Amino acid sequence: MRAQAPFATTSVREVANDFTGPKKYLNQRDTPLEIPYDVILKLFKALDQDKDDRVSLNEMINYCKAHEVVIPIETLIDMFNDAAKYRRVTNNKQYNDPLSIEEI
Repeated sequence: MRAQAPFATTSVREVANDFTGPKKYLNQRDTPLEIPYDVILKLFKALDQDKDDRVSLNEMINYCKAHEVVIPIETLIDMFNDAAKYRRVTNNKQYNDPLSIEEI
């Protein structure tokens, strides 16, 4: 969630001053720039290497290495921990368990 924070409330009008693309896109309705759920679901399925409907930190790291996605490992760890911190746990080791799609 921290990675999304700068974009959570950014709208088309707010980026208009620095926008260098076609003007027709500035006329679109003013909505927050968010990642659609179906895109997140496709990424989740791509990350889930063992097809257990859960994504571990190692699967995220392996995917980035295999597909040459340039994200520092520290950022991947922060992203994983940010998603895991909202789960209900009985011991701290459960924060390291793989994430479900609902948690992402």
